[in-house]
Amino acid sequence: MLADLLHPARITTSLRASDRDGVLRALANLFTAADPKLDGQGVYDALLKREMLASTGVGHGVAVAQARIELDAVEDHPVAWWGGLREVVDVLQPQV
Repeated sequence: MLADLLHPARITTSLRASDRDGVLRALANLFTAADPKLDGQGVYDALLKREMLASTGVGHGVAVAQARIELDAVEDHPVAWWGGLREVVDVLQPQV
């Protein structure tokens, strides 16, 4: 059940970012805010590694960022987080 995967501290509708990397960093920060034992840089690196395989942007302002996070502190079951941006960011745009 989705409610079992989402911790209330991992839900927001007010992320701020201006490019793909900013979105991934904001999502990593949101994810680690619920558990200070987690490494924000490690989560960001996992998200970026997955994004480099193929964009998770699906269009119309929607992206489904995901990654397998191999960290000792992570629960031994799937977890999720949801972040809504105040403004649409083109995650398909090449990064400079």
